[in-house]
Amino acid sequence: MIAIPHWHPMFVHFTIGLLIGGALFLLLSNHLAVEQWRLPLRHSGLLTLALGFIATIATVISGWVAFYTVETTPESYLAMKDHMTWAMLTLITFFAGVLYGLYRYAAGRSSLGAPLSPFLIALCIILIVTAYKGGRLVFHFGLGIAQ
Repeated sequence: MIAIPHWHPMFVHFTIGLLIGGALFLLLSNHLAVEQWRLPLRHSGLLTLALGFIATIATVISGWVAFYTVETTPESYLAMKDHMTWAMLTLITFFAGVLYGLYRYAAGRSSLGAPLSPFLIALCIILIVTAYKGGRLVFHFGLGIAQ
């Protein structure tokens, strides 16, 4: 059986791929000149972000478990706390963007997905920083590596 702390790296890749992919689909749908591609890209982006949300929940839960079960040094513990802070910022940014988009859509001010561009760009930047910090935990500190 796979140890629970090692589930986190498995879920992380789905979160990164789906959230960045969904953000790119929506950004393209908002700024693409070819009208016939806008709706399919928007639907693809929203579906991909929804799947990314599910992956993010699994990633956060498995990361939380890993935080309390992986052996650390004082230096790696501080780096892990920094990574967890960025992960929570990623989750908050995602929720804020979705809530803002749904609010604008419900108020009839825009089509679903259109006002999300600033949030999507912020989400991608924050997610990349979070991923870098998580990769640093593995490759610099050796956390979660089976000995």
